[in-house]
Amino acid sequence: MARLTIQELEPRLALSHAPADHIHATLGIELQGESISIPAGIGLSESGHFNPHTHDEAGELHIGEGGPAGLGTQLRYVTLGDFFDVWRERGGSAGSNRDSYFSPAQIMNYSVDSQSAVRMLVNGTVNEEFHNYIPHDGDVIEIEFNRRSWHNAVEPTDVDGEDGTTVADAQIAIDELTNRRFSDADTGTVYVVPKKFLDVDNNSIISPLDALLIINTIQRRSSAAPLSAAVIVASETGTDESAEDLKTRLGNVDSRSQDVVDLALIQMEYDQQEFSNQAL
Repeated sequence: MARLTIQELEPRLALSHAPADHIHATLGIELQGESISIPAGIGLSESGHFNPHTHDEAGELHIGEGGPAGLGTQLRYVTLGDFFDVWRERGGSAGSNRDSYFSPAQIMNYSVDSQSAVRMLVNGTVNEEFHNYIPHDGDVIEIEFNRRSWHNAVEPTDVDGEDGTTVADAQIAIDELTNRRFSDADTGTVYVVPKKFLDVDNNSIISPLDALLIINTIQRRSSAAPLSAAVIVASETGTDESAEDLKTRLGNVDSRSQDVVDLALIQMEYDQQEFSNQAL
């Protein structure tokens, strides 16, 4: 006799509508920082309309407005993949877009490789159902494709890509180490493609060394006495943070990098001493 097994299902949002209910969801697509226009009239023609379709250029998807889902013949819940199929094959008055594909490995004519990623947000939360996702009424869906360009090859310590290496770059790096919005707290591995060039040393992780390299660069370029890490941070945050406080804070963020923090702070003290000796 076959053994009955029970497998745990991944959590999904409870559906609040029936397949034939007329609902609306808003879709946005951004490819390497450029918003892609979703034209009006996708899936609409003189002979009828497909489910889903668009009426305007606001990215609003009209779902469940009669008829089978996507290009099929079944009345079922519409998925995001159905919309891309309709746009590709039955573009209607908007015209068909042969690049209209969506999956974890591709969005439009952009394919994922080791240096890129597709991310989907539903109402501001990361969602990994991708083309299988069943939109709910009122959903705001954002699909992004980005190259993993979190290293600035031109000027590695210019984290924000503006005005060269500044105190703001150091603070951005320290903020990421403290709050870990884009990287794993244990390994430093980036799991969400950041908007900033946080990987200063180009080793594919974000660690205290990245912040300290920025601080050292600011020191070396200063025409005045080399600033301590504490002074640099204080000038940005308005707080009086000692070098020991900074050492403890960065060390606590990633204990495996404590030696790096120690060496960097020693180098800062050495630079300050050298400057003092030259001034005598």
